[in-house]
Amino acid sequence: MLLSALAFLAGGCLLLLYPDLPDPWPWIVAGSGLLCLWRYPLLLFAGCVLLGLGWTACDAGALLSLSLPHELENRDLLVHGVVISLPQQRRPGQARFGFNITGFRTADGWQSFRLPARLNWYRDAARLQPGERWQFRVRLKRPRGFANPDGFDYERWLFSRAFRATGYVKTSGANRRLAASDELIGTLRQRLAGQLERLDLSPD
Repeated sequence: MLLSALAFLAGGCLLLLYPDLPDPWPWIVAGSGLLCLWRYPLLLFAGCVLLGLGWTACDAGALLSLSLPHELENRDLLVHGVVISLPQQRRPGQARFGFNITGFRTADGWQSFRLPARLNWYRDAARLQPGERWQFRVRLKRPRGFANPDGFDYERWLFSRAFRATGYVKTSGANRRLAASDELIGTLRQRLAGQLERLDLSPD
């Protein structure tokens, strides 16, 4: 089992060698076929590698398909969704958090739309907890980063954390909590983080 898991992981890592995202289904079909020959360890290993490659390519393709339409960039949008990360508070009244957008408001009503985004709330930020449903007035843009050699690749960093847009929460009376969190683990993490913040500890 451990060897199969390592082979699957190796297949996922092989995807990094591709200049473009390959079609995942030939690899998944070939890997599944080799798994039927599980009595032969070498073929089983090869099947796990191909499955890992195909699965990772499929997952990356699904994430890339989530993109902010150009016509919605840099516009005021009313959205609703779920807080998906522990909020970071650098200063009082400010917050940075992951938010999985599940819909936005149009002239014809609410439209379903899935987009994981990294949001900043610069003024009068409410206390947020993972798993809470919120409605926000936001302004969004597609992920962008500098492409300087040996520099920090912000766009790649966002992709590695499954964020497909960035933006900020605007000051608006429409910002409100829609539902409390039902995530036990997220609430526990938030509580532990709050206890650590209240301790008199050095940054180290």
